[in-house]
Parts: sequence; C-alpha cells; structure tokens
Amino acid sequence: MSVAALVLSIVSLVWSFALTWIRWPRISVEMRQSVSVGSPSKDTLNLVVLNLGAEATTIANVGIRSGDGSIGIDYEANRDPFEGPDLPARIEGHGCLVWTLSDDSLTPIPSQTKIAAYAFRYKAYRKFPKSRRTMLRITEAKYTTHRNGGILPTSE
Repeated sequence: MSVAALVLSIVSLVWSFALTWIRWPRISVEMRQSVSVGSPSKDTLNLVVLNLGAEATTIANVGIRSGDGSIGIDYEANRDPFEGPDLPARIEGHGCLVWTLSDDSLTPIPSQTKIAAYAFRYKAYRKFPKSRRTMLRITEAKYTTHRNGGILPTSE
C-alpha cells in the first residue's frame, strides 16, 4: 500500500512540473518580407512576436539588425518606423503581436544585407545566480533574411 502511495505522489509531482512547463510563456520571433510591385516597388517587413505558452508575458522592445550587428533599427531608439502596438505590450497566451516596417524606414540597411529580428521580454526577477540579474530576456529569430531593396530594373 505504501509503495502505491509513493508511486502516485511521484507521478503527481512529475505531472505538476510538466503543467508548469507547458503553461510557461515561450516567445518566438518571425520575419515576413514582402515586395509590392508597382511604380516604384516597395519593400515591407513584418515583425511577428508569438507567445507559444499559455501564460501572458510583456514585450519590452523589438527591432531588426544587420547580420553582423553593425546596423540596427530599434523601437526603443526610434518609434517612428514601426507601425503596430505601442511598447511595452502584453501578449496573451497563444497570442501574437505584429509590427510593420516600411521601405522608407529600412533605408539605413543596404540592399542585399542579411537581417535578423529580435524581441526583448520582461522576465521575473531572480535573486540567484548573481551573474544574471537582468530583467530582460532577448529572443532572436531563428531564420534570417536579406533586405531586397526593391526590384532591380532589368536591362534590355
């Protein structure tokens, strides 16, 4: 009888940890680039921040940077290029937020440059370990893309 109670309590403990991990907010950052063909052609970039967990979290900052990190467009530094919700913004569980950057705002980044997106989210303050006393956690996009810079004219 005591063995069955021990097994049941271990299963209950493991199940509680599994539920906590499932509900924990997990942030993912994606980029979608599109080019509208016309006169002139325009390049737009959508920054999508997804919350794959069941608990809500708060986004502190979003931005894009060149592949080597030398050039960046950051919401905190300049809010004008970003069309979307104001930051800090709350993402509910299984929700998303989208920011759009127009072609004019991407001019500091040269054409055909590799770009990556990132987002900062607030996390709970932890006293230990002492080396990690920041309240922000950065999440970068898993995939990078290249800035198109519009469609180049063909020679005839």
